Amino acid sequence: MKKILTISMIFLFASCQVQHIPIKGNYTVKNEFISQKPYDEVWSNIIDIFAKNGIPIGVLDKTSGIITSPEQSFPNNYTYELDNGSLENPTAWIVLERIVGPDGRQVTPQKVTAIWNVRIKQINTGVSVNINLLNINGSLVSTSRYGTISETWNGKSTGVFESIIFKQINNPEK
Repeated sequence: MKKILTISMIFLFASCQVQHIPIKGNYTVKNEFISQKPYDEVWSNIIDIFAKNGIPIGVLDKTSGIITSPEQSFPNNYTYELDNGSLENPTAWIVLERIVGPDGRQVTPQKVTAIWNVRIKQINTGVSVNINLLNINGSLVSTSRYGTISETWNGKSTGVFESIIFKQINNPEK
């Protein structure tokens, strides 16, 4: 009887597996740009961009040129790839891998978080601005009569936010 119960449990857990569909696209984001504007103007423009987009600032150190956000939620600013590799929402800042449940339906994360890290540095040819989206993470924790299910999504930056910053640095009035 114990052997039958063990085999049944293995079959139950095997049938509850989810499928992770990796990101297909190559999201090599241009994350470093050079501006010919003065350092103070670039610094001010980036602070404004964070404020206009509702991104909290965790570290703000003008001397070292560092601006970071604390880990923050991106409830409406992530997307998935379609079967052909294009983005469902091409204006989203983050692309997540797709996770499909045992029933064939796509599983949606409860929360998507990441940290923005911006480094501004005076160099010989102008002001270098380096932007990185770090620790991109989608998560879901669900409890049912079968136990707790925990899933984590991998994600990447789409390059949209980085492009917004560099356009705003060069044309802050827009």
